[in-house]
Amino acid sequence: MMATGRSGRWGVLVLSLVVIAAAWLQPLDRLGTAAGEQAFQRALAAFAVARTLNGIISLAQGTELAVQPAGVGISFSAGEVLDPVNDLVERFSWLMLASSAVLGLQLLLAGIMASPGVTAVATVLLLIGNGLLWADRAAALRRALFSTAVVLVTLRFLFPMMALAQQSVHQLYLTDSYSRALGELEVTSSHIRELAEKPTPERNESGDPEHGSWWKRLNSSYDAMADALNVDARLQQLQAAAEALTERIIQLIVAFLLETMVIPLGILWAGVAITRTAVREAWDGWAPPRPQDPD
Repeated sequence: MMATGRSGRWGVLVLSLVVIAAAWLQPLDRLGTAAGEQAFQRALAAFAVARTLNGIISLAQGTELAVQPAGVGISFSAGEVLDPVNDLVERFSWLMLASSAVLGLQLLLAGIMASPGVTAVATVLLLIGNGLLWADRAAALRRALFSTAVVLVTLRFLFPMMALAQQSVHQLYLTDSYSRALGELEVTSSHIRELAEKPTPERNESGDPEHGSWWKRLNSSYDAMADALNVDARLQQLQAAAEALTERIIQLIVAFLLETMVIPLGILWAGVAITRTAVREAWDGWAPPRPQDPD
């Protein structure tokens, strides 16, 4: 049988003591909590930027840029340029809210599983199971105790390991892109606000220009053309800002999907696989031998 030999019993005992020490001394919990809080703060910062950007775009969409070249009134709405990116910003803000909620729930579950009650139950199960293993008694009870202990220990260390994996991936692959994308998102937001709130120059000429001097009429026409060109330049700048927003938002979406979905699901799958394997080994390894059929 797998663990009923002397060396196997020593191995189970040493592993159990290491797990108990790690559970009570909490070195992984401290590292995991720090990493989880950093990820949570990153999600909150991105959510705040997303909500601010959403408000700026909503304000800018109601802005109209009006000119009167050659005496003909023409108006342009900034919303025509920003409307395509507005839906993306709304979805981005909801994704950041969901990411913040997932990371906050992860911290809460990590705290619950690191509580003294859960740790004490796992410790008692491991100690009693090892005692029964060395005494070579109550095989069925021993299997149940070890199986339950494996599940509790896996859950006990699952969330700190998840947070550490998220932090490691972020530091190795996402730090520069995240910081750059978030910073440029804030700059672009300020730029959009300035372009939308910048007043269009108005020419308030005294009197009717048709009855004014030829110099006044020529100067008024020149000013109207300059205003039209200025409005066109602002619209082009808004279009460029909207394109930059789309690129940066997609970069942040990819980063947070990786941190809050791909990595947790991968760690969860690994935890389930380890638990199933350990439980299967416990039941198969410590099962009483089947009686052999007489020849």
